[in-house]
Amino acid sequence: MKKYKLLAIFFGSILLVSSAVAQITFPLKKKDFLDLHKKDSDVIFDALDTNKDGRLSKEELAAPRLKEAESRFDNTDTNKDGVVTEAEEKAALEKLRKLQAQQEAEFKKQQAAQKKAQEEQKKAEPKGPAQPKN
Repeated sequence: MKKYKLLAIFFGSILLVSSAVAQITFPLKKKDFLDLHKKDSDVIFDALDTNKDGRLSKEELAAPRLKEAESRFDNTDTNKDGVVTEAEEKAALEKLRKLQAQQEAEFKKQQAAQKKAQEEQKKAEPKGPAQPKN
């Protein structure tokens, strides 16, 4: 659950940054750049500071990576014997490649559907000013 929370925070901060950058005029001043990234670093810091003491310990910094490694190990060790064999690793990588290919295909479908919807919306819009009838 925390992994998803960190991912949500990460992608949310990317969206926040991209929308903030879009509103900033260029050339970007150093102060504006630092202020912009301070917001992101505050969000990331707050997510990592699990005990909310305002400081990051080694354990807090290592926890997300350890949980990710444990999760990856558990998913890769399919026969649950506590050892990941070369065959299990290859199978896990192949499964990951298939999942990524499926996600890319789904993303492309969504992009195509959005593009089609935009084109249909443009076609449906009236062209030019309305002509009064006499």
